[in-house]
Amino acid sequence: MNKQTLENNFFLILSGKLKRYFFKNLKTIILLVSAFVVLSCITTGIFFTSGGSAKIKLSDYGVGRVSDRDIVAVKDISYVDEEATRLRREASQRLVPAEFKFNTNITQGAKRRLKEFVIIAEDCLSSSNDSLSFALEIQEAFPVFDQKVTSAVYSLKDPENFLNSCVKIFDAIMDEGVVSIPDAGMESLNPSVIDCVYMDGKNIIRETKEISSLITLENLEAEVIMGAEEMGFSNDESRLVYSIVNPFFKENVLFAPEETEKKLEAASASVTPIMVVIEKDQKIIRKGYIITDENRRDLEAAVKAGFRDDWFFLYSSISVLLGVLAVTVCLFSSKIITRKLAFSEQVFLTASFALVYIVAVSVSHLGTALAPEIYTLLIPSSLMVMMAYILIKDTSVVIYTVVLALGVLGATEMSMISFLFVLLSGFAGIRVVNKTERRIDMVWASFVLSLINILIYILCIVVTKTEFQHLILICIGAAFNGFLSGILVTGLLPVFENLLNTATTFKLMELSDLNSPIMKKMLLAAPGSYSHSILVASLAENACREIGADPLLARVGGYYHDIGKMDQPEYFTENQTDYNKHDDLSPRLSATVIRSHVKLGVEKARQLHLPEKVIDIISEHHGNSVIAVFYSEALKQEENVNPEDFSYPGEPPSSKESAVVMLADTAEAACRSLQRPSVSRLEKFIKELFDKKIENGQLDNADLTFREMDLIRQSFVQTLAAYYHSRVEYPNQKDPDELPSENQGNSVSQGNPAPSGNSSGNTKKKKEE
Repeated sequence: MNKQTLENNFFLILSGKLKRYFFKNLKTIILLVSAFVVLSCITTGIFFTSGGSAKIKLSDYGVGRVSDRDIVAVKDISYVDEEATRLRREASQRLVPAEFKFNTNITQGAKRRLKEFVIIAEDCLSSSNDSLSFALEIQEAFPVFDQKVTSAVYSLKDPENFLNSCVKIFDAIMDEGVVSIPDAGMESLNPSVIDCVYMDGKNIIRETKEISSLITLENLEAEVIMGAEEMGFSNDESRLVYSIVNPFFKENVLFAPEETEKKLEAASASVTPIMVVIEKDQKIIRKGYIITDENRRDLEAAVKAGFRDDWFFLYSSISVLLGVLAVTVCLFSSKIITRKLAFSEQVFLTASFALVYIVAVSVSHLGTALAPEIYTLLIPSSLMVMMAYILIKDTSVVIYTVVLALGVLGATEMSMISFLFVLLSGFAGIRVVNKTERRIDMVWASFVLSLINILIYILCIVVTKTEFQHLILICIGAAFNGFLSGILVTGLLPVFENLLNTATTFKLMELSDLNSPIMKKMLLAAPGSYSHSILVASLAENACREIGADPLLARVGGYYHDIGKMDQPEYFTENQTDYNKHDDLSPRLSATVIRSHVKLGVEKARQLHLPEKVIDIISEHHGNSVIAVFYSEALKQEENVNPEDFSYPGEPPSSKESAVVMLADTAEAACRSLQRPSVSRLEKFIKELFDKKIENGQLDNADLTFREMDLIRQSFVQTLAAYYHSRVEYPNQKDPDELPSENQGNSVSQGNPAPSGNSSGNTKKKKEE
C-alpha cells in the first residue's frame, strides 16, 4: 500500500468520525454556534455604538473641581442637550388641553330616569287625596325624596307645568355637560382650558372650553337655580327645582386619558431636540479652569462618542469567543471530567456565560468610562458559578469557571484584574457552596464569600499593579459582590431547580425527609416496602460514600425506588402475612403485576416532580433483568416462553448511584432469606449476587470499576452484618457452612439468591422454614 493510499484512507476515516461526531452532537453545536453569533453581534454593536474604548475617568472631572489638564475633541461630536430639550418639551406640553368626551349613554339614561319620575308624580297627583298619600307613593318608587320635597310639589298650584319646567332645566344642563375633573393626571396639562368632544350624528365636534366656565357637581346647584330663576321661578321654587332634579344628575363629560396622552406625545415629538455641536480640536475642558455643568455634559458626550477607534477590542473579543466556543464544544460533547452534561445543563451554562459576557462588555464599554477596578465588581460571575455548581454538581463547572474568566477577559479589553477576580472568585464560590446541605447554609456561605472576595480583590490589585483610590470603598464593593451573589443564589435557586428539574443538594435534603406525605403514605400502605426502602437507602448511601459517588442522591433514590408498590402492596412478599396472592395467579399475570411497579413508580415520581436523576434510579433499579421465579414457573407450564415477557421494562443503570441502588435492592431482598447471616455468609452471598448482575450485563453502563465493586460489597457486608447483629469473627474461626454437621439435613440452599425486585419469597408457594 503506497503513501497516497494511506493518506486517502486516513482522511476518509477522519471525515467519517467528524461526520458522526457532528450529527451526534448536533444540538450542542447549534446551541454554541448560536451563542457565538449572538454575542459577536452584541460585541460588534457595542463597539460601533461606543466608538472605541476611551478611558476617561469621569469621577476625576466633577462639577466645581479644577481641571488638571486640557481635554480636546479629536473629532466632531454632536449630542442632544437633554436638559434644555426636556424643558422645551415640558413647556410645549403645558399648552396641551386635556381631552374630555361627552357620554351620550349617560345623558340619555339620566334624562329617561327623570321623565319616569315626572310620569309617576303626575299619576300620583291625580290619584292621591292628600299630600301624605302622595308622599308615600312617590317615596315607594323614589326613596331619595323626603316628605318635605313631596309636600312642596303637592302644594304647587300647577305641579304638572312645574315638573315639565324641571325637565327642561335638567335637559339643558345635561346637554351642556356635567364635567368630571379627575383628582390626578392633569398636572402637566394646560391649566386654563379643556377640549370637549361631542358626537353630532357621525360628525365629531371638538369644543374648547374655559375650565372656569365648566359645570361640575360642585357648582351644579348654582347652575340649576340660575336656570330656574331665568324661567321666572321664585327663589324657593328654584331651590325646589334643584331638590327634584339633583338626584338624577350624572357626570357625562369624562376625562379621556389615552387620547390626552397621545396629544402629549405628539406635542413632545413636535419639539426639535436642542443639539450641541463640539467641533474637532475644540477644547472641552481647559486646564486650571473650574468645571461647569456644561463642561461636564460635553465631556460625557465625548466619552460616549469615543476618542479612538479601538479595533483591537473587537478583534480580541471575537477571537476569545472563538476559543471559548472550541473549548466548550469539547466540554459539552465528551466526558472530559466525569460525565456528559445533559442538554438542559448545557443551555443553562451557555445562557449564564452569555449573561456574564454581556454585562462585562456593557459595563466596560458603554456609558461612563469606569476604571477596571470599579466595573469588575459589577460582573455577576460568582453568582453564575455558584448557581452552576449547585445545579450541576459536577467538576466540569471548574472548567466552566475558566471559560467564563476567559470570556470576561475578551469582553473587558484584556483586563487582567477582571480575569483574575472572576477566576478566583468563581473558585471560591465553588468551595463555599460545596458542603452546603441546607438553604440556610447559603447565608453563612455568602458571608464567607464576601470576606474571601476582599482578599481576592486586594491580591488582584497587587498582582496587576493597579493604581487605585478609595481602598475601603473597593473592599466594600468586593464584599457586597460576594454577599449579594450568595443571597441571589438562595432566591433564584428554586426557580432553576424546577426549570432544570435537577437534583441539587438542597432538593435532595428536602426529599430525604421521611415525614413527607408520600413516605407517610408508603409507611401506612406498604409497611414492608417502606422498611425495605429504608434499609436499601442506608446500604446505597454508605456504599456511595465509599466509592466517591453522591451518597445523598443514592439515599433519596433508595427511599423512592419502590414507590410504585403502594398501589398493590399485597402482591409483594415484604407486605404479605399468611396469604400469598400469587397462588391464585398465572405466572404471566404475576410477572405483569411485579413488573408494573417500576412503571407506576416512574409515573408517581413525575407527579411528585422528582428530579430526573431520582426518576432514572426508579426506572433503572431492576434494569431489564428477568423475574426468575415466575419465568421458571412458566417454563414448567409452557413450552415456548419469551424471556422478555418476564423481564423488567427498564434499562440497565446509567450512573453509579443508580447501579448501587440496584445492587442494594437485590442484596437486601435476597439476604433476608439467609439463616444465621454471619459475615462470611454475607460476603459469599453478596459476591454471588454481584457476579450474577455482571454476568447479565446489568452494570455495563454504570462505569463501575472492579475496585469500586469490591468497596460496595464490603460496605454492604458491614451494613447488613450490623443490621442482622452478626457476631464478630475471631481468628481461625471456621465458616459454619464448612462444618459437616451444619450441612447435613439442610434442605434449603442458601446460595441461591432471591429474585431481585420482588424480594425473596415472591414465589408461587411460600417456602416452609
